[in-house]
Amino acid sequence: MVSSICQLMVSVTNSVFLTISIVSIALPCRSVEPVQSGIESPAPTTLSGHEPRVIEINTPGSVWKDFVPTLNPYAGESLSLFSEQNSIYAVGSGTGVVLDYQFNPMLRFSGGYLESPAPSSDGDFNLVPDAGFSIGNSSGLVQITMTPNENSGVGITYVKAYRAAGSPLFGGNTGTVVVNNVINVNIPGIFTRYVTIPQMIDVIGVSGYYQFNPQFSVNIFGTYASSEYLGVLDSRPNGEIWGYGLGLYFPDPNIKGNLGGLVGGVQPYLANSSQISSSNAIIPPIIQPPVHLEAFYKYQLTDNITITPSILWISNPMQPVGISDNVVGTIRTRFTF
Repeated sequence: MVSSICQLMVSVTNSVFLTISIVSIALPCRSVEPVQSGIESPAPTTLSGHEPRVIEINTPGSVWKDFVPTLNPYAGESLSLFSEQNSIYAVGSGTGVVLDYQFNPMLRFSGGYLESPAPSSDGDFNLVPDAGFSIGNSSGLVQITMTPNENSGVGITYVKAYRAAGSPLFGGNTGTVVVNNVINVNIPGIFTRYVTIPQMIDVIGVSGYYQFNPQFSVNIFGTYASSEYLGVLDSRPNGEIWGYGLGLYFPDPNIKGNLGGLVGGVQPYLANSSQISSSNAIIPPIIQPPVHLEAFYKYQLTDNITITPSILWISNPMQPVGISDNVVGTIRTRFTF
């Protein structure tokens, strides 16, 4: 049976200067399968038998997590995209095709290709020409998922992608501003401005989970990327991008549906920014990685209503020096009909 979920979320952001503002109020509704008690399947889809399945993706804006196991049994319970999944699944979106093959109950292969048009403008930012490329955004993924038993799983993922100017590398929902291909260009005596840069990128990710017992589960993930910057510098330098995290989840043994969670890690950031510089392009140096800490608790008020208060802290969120830390408090109410 399929049920409908309506979700109301109110977020309040506090900067270090104690300014307070409401940043989002949304009421999206969608149809979902009801969640069963205990650990959920790490895969978004279930295959019958061992036959390969080809999925044609015709919906613009589709992302990898819609079709590929993300290896977090409690995805969707936390506040942020970073804590929900490995950031590698945010590299690429659009329409395309996915091949899914279950070799046996313990081994699964996923592969696919997504593409989307390149933007023609980027608001306040200037677009750097795509260095001879006339294509839009494209992304190819392969993943091997291993599930030795129902309490554990590991996924190894590789993504090869081209991101056009004006297209954030991780979709703009995770990672620093700099890592999402925004760079400061300074021509002495003329101007200083921000531009977005086309990138060719190779990304490797590892994700896994382990359910120690019905009251405690761990999710871990890490991402490494090598990015080639095109069309702005005298040469095509490579940048290294790192991101990683650990999630601890505590299902309440006394009240069915209640769940506590703690997530900590480092959002994707450009680690060797000193190499990405020339006479007319400068990326600010790293002072410290953008640390991400998040805590939430989901209350199952009734069979149809849950309330999830949460708090999120991110240090150095944009990567340049002098940017205030972000603190976000959220109360999310979910209605199931």
